Amino acid sequence: YFTDVTVTEGSAGYINTAYEYGIVSGDEMGRFLPQSPVTYHEACKMFVIVLGYRQAADSIGGWPYGYVKQCSRLGILSGVDTSESEMTYRGIFEMLYNSLEVPYINMGTGADTTYIISEMSVLETFYDVSLGTAIVEGNQYTNIYGGVGGKDAADGELVIGGEVYKTYENELEMLGMCVDYYYKTDK
Repeated sequence: YFTDVTVTEGSAGYINTAYEYGIVSGDEMGRFLPQSPVTYHEACKMFVIVLGYRQAADSIGGWPYGYVKQCSRLGILSGVDTSESEMTYRGIFEMLYNSLEVPYINMGTGADTTYIISEMSVLETFYDVSLGTAIVEGNQYTNIYGGVGGKDAADGELVIGGEVYKTYENELEMLGMCVDYYYKTDK
């Protein structure tokens, strides 16, 4: 699809798939410019399209400002430094984190195409991962409830909201804190 992306490049398949889905497009010369930084507007477009909000963005101005406005409406830009024209890794990861709980639009196919805003996020729908908010009650060393109803956690686990979860964090400083956390649901 692009004059500067060869078939032998390791990322060619990913780039071409993103192009086929309309997530990325080339410049007026037919180039993808794989070594160039991602601009703020390009990042907004990618997130909006992946989540299914292309029509909404197009209806409020299209490229580029309709995509920025839609990104903002969805809360994806919360905490993102929008003063720079090029995105940093931090900015991209803030956008990614903010998009984890955005309801996605599921587009049906066929003669009667319908657009349904899901009540669930992409994480819930495709990965069975949910967001919780609760108090960190214990780790491998202690539990704030002691021996009265407190659950025990092993190394690499935390007790959050009365349930034991595997985690990479095992900090004493987290005890008693109310945290947002992601967990795998059993379906």
